[in-house]
Amino acid sequence: MGGRVFQVIDTLDARDGTSEVARIYAPILAACGAEPSILTLRTHESIRAETRPLESVVWRRDDAAIVHIRGFTRLERFLETFPGRKAIYFQNITPPEFFASGSLRYRETRAGWTQVPRLAELADVWLAPSRYNLAALASLAPASRPQRVVPPPIDPGVERGRPLSAACLRALRAREEINFLFVGRLAANKQQERVMEVFDYYHARINRRSRLHLVGSASSDPRYASALMRLRSRLASRDAIELPGTVPDDELHAYYRAADLFLCLSQHEGFCLPPLIAAAHGVPVLAQAAAALPETIGPAAVLLHRYDPARIAELAHAILEDSALRERLREAAARHFARFAPDAVKGAWGLALAELRQ
Repeated sequence: MGGRVFQVIDTLDARDGTSEVARIYAPILAACGAEPSILTLRTHESIRAETRPLESVVWRRDDAAIVHIRGFTRLERFLETFPGRKAIYFQNITPPEFFASGSLRYRETRAGWTQVPRLAELADVWLAPSRYNLAALASLAPASRPQRVVPPPIDPGVERGRPLSAACLRALRAREEINFLFVGRLAANKQQERVMEVFDYYHARINRRSRLHLVGSASSDPRYASALMRLRSRLASRDAIELPGTVPDDELHAYYRAADLFLCLSQHEGFCLPPLIAAAHGVPVLAQAAAALPETIGPAAVLLHRYDPARIAELAHAILEDSALRERLREAAARHFARFAPDAVKGAWGLALAELRQ
């Protein structure tokens, strides 16, 4: 098969993690012979130059499509009618039980999971950033398909060299405090309330010269965001807990640079890029051993197998006080990043495209 290969996504957003994965892949796929532009139904104006409208393409029988799935999609009809070979790239969907029954997010995620078996059956190949996602797909699909794991590329040198806000970095370091960090939208599956509780123990009983930064949008689940604000108001450490919302990229890079510890207690992730970015900056990572995290960050982090705020806070203190332990974590991370090297990811895409083009 020698036809065109397209990336396709329902909506491409400038500030969305799953959209960012498609954008990162575009030049890698282009180097493998795919079309450079991402096909979309809707695109944020700031990144429109990276895309083409889906309806602008006249399809050929030897074309192939890689369709990103990260929730309920309007692309089911496209998968039904597309004349060529099709892969779905399953970025996973948050389980609906993390949201209030009957809420908008509950209905959206429930609809997404209900749709997954049909999408899996329509595809010729299944792709995902983790084995965990492929297993979730296989558990729901009526029949099996060829499968490939293709993770996003992460280059520690590139991450550490990204432009950052010098003013933001100075502000974060000005108090000479220990900086705890978590990056991710405020959502119940990400368990920011547990991060707060661990930090509260650390701040109140171990080191008052400390601060927690929970960076991420509050718009996806306003009910949960409000609950976090109420929790913060009740904690002894409330004045040391900051929720800056979504920040510009140069400020986000400053948060990573200033962090002393990245604490991730998420209960559901199909990949989870932020702890890997933190590890790329040399920041020690404590992560819950849940969902895809043991696979994706596990070898580069200290994994937590049960939730005990006091024990986790004491472990964080031990890591922060032990420079030899932090160095061993950095060495483990350096070895782990080999699987995310740009050449390794390009090779994974080459195998995936060969499967798709059969």
